[in-house]
Amino acid sequence: MAKGKRYYWDACAWLGLLNTEFAKHRELEIVWKAAERSECEILTSALSQVEVFKKKCEGQDSKPLSEENDQAIAEIFLQPHVTVAQLDAIVAESARALLRKHPELKKAPDAIHLATALFWDCDAMHTYDDENLTVLSGKERCRNGKPLQIHMPDETVYGPLFSGKKNLNDPDDR
Repeated sequence: MAKGKRYYWDACAWLGLLNTEFAKHRELEIVWKAAERSECEILTSALSQVEVFKKKCEGQDSKPLSEENDQAIAEIFLQPHVTVAQLDAIVAESARALLRKHPELKKAPDAIHLATALFWDCDAMHTYDDENLTVLSGKERCRNGKPLQIHMPDETVYGPLFSGKKNLNDPDDR
């Protein structure tokens, strides 16, 4: 197992890495390379293996990726520095409770991602979902009692290299 921090990636993070999305790829690749060196661990729900099938996480251009990409998608989740957590009854019950507790959490898959990160005591959850997930940063505690930070990969990952939050809706930041 990796030393250092455990980062949870939701489907948006995986798609950003796989699709080399300009506004996301650099930061995600830095975390990915650090995980390859066992400096951190990337954890995700098995749900991500289902969700990672289209070009974009949300919005426009959500067409499915070609079947030729299926092998690359399958292999990325099999890497030794990636832990794929199964969706079980405990996480499912927790996800439902989170949906009831937080009206801003609008989608069941996002609740499953959050519940998984909390159950597995992740240090931070990396996502690009500002509407449903980042608004909950620090509001829920992992089983170890620490508040879960939910954000885009930024300066909290590897220092000032990431300083300055990007606005993904601003063409100048893409």
